[in-house]
Amino acid sequence: MSCARAVEPLALLARGLLALMIAGCEPELIHVRWDITFAGDEKLAAKAAMITAWIARDGCMGSDHLYRFDLDKSGRGAEPEALEPGSYGFGAEAYDSACRPVAFGCSPRRLPEQTYAPIEIVLSPTDGAPRCAPEYCLKGSCSAPDARIDAGSERAKSGAPAGFDGAIADAASDASDLAVPAESFDASGDAVDSAILDLECPGGVRRPGGHCYRVSHQPEDFIAARDRCQAWNKEAKIVVLDDPAEEDWVVQAFRDTPDFWIGITDVSSEGTWLTELRVPATYFHWDLLNPDGSRNANCGRYYSTTGAWRDRSCFESNPVICELP
Repeated sequence: MSCARAVEPLALLARGLLALMIAGCEPELIHVRWDITFAGDEKLAAKAAMITAWIARDGCMGSDHLYRFDLDKSGRGAEPEALEPGSYGFGAEAYDSACRPVAFGCSPRRLPEQTYAPIEIVLSPTDGAPRCAPEYCLKGSCSAPDARIDAGSERAKSGAPAGFDGAIADAASDASDLAVPAESFDASGDAVDSAILDLECPGGVRRPGGHCYRVSHQPEDFIAARDRCQAWNKEAKIVVLDDPAEEDWVVQAFRDTPDFWIGITDVSSEGTWLTELRVPATYFHWDLLNPDGSRNANCGRYYSTTGAWRDRSCFESNPVICELP
């Protein structure tokens, strides 16, 4: 037997052992089941024409959405894919026959769990803008791909959800909707030509000695607003008002944007308001009787009528002011 032929069995054995080692290093996939129910309200369930369910990495407010499933009104349909160990948000939203959101729920989970019971997603009442124009709505689903609000987005093309309700505008192509105010204000309150500030804050306006800001007047849900800001600049976030001075300046500079999102949510833990960076907010200017503790009001919004903040449904549509450090 030649030396070359003698080595062949050893090489095959080595390759086999290597394959076993690689297989042993791969994380074990976890198969999950879910149970979607309505919050003890038969009338609420009766409104639903269809249900869209989704899975997000890193909890209910995670920006990395993995899967999206359209289910019938009973919640039956495709089961989630097998998942690697980690933290996820399992969410769903029900739509009526006019494609308006009527119920929403999300369950944050860390896999694997001690039990193999189905993951329960309880849908509670909510409201918001229709996911598409009425003429394109068919029993809760948009009948034409280009009729959806999120048409053309990379996430929509991939089949993964762009946000809680799968209705996110293509932020990259619509970045032109981000606008600067007609005039801005320096520390003394005097008007300043925005064009002068564009050199240091492209397309936006910089607060003297502070951050850069840019507004979109396009009303969108919270997740869509967050994506729009990141389309402008990957470091940009929905504005977080850190103190009374910043709040006064932003309200004055963008006074043609009366109501807008504030970049804080308590979706992970009721009553614990975090920024997009998962950092606890330190300044609040809540309106009377706000926040009200509702499970469906988990995102902050500035309310111009009272000049204070309210907790609102994250599926509500509002303009957004983006903030860039």
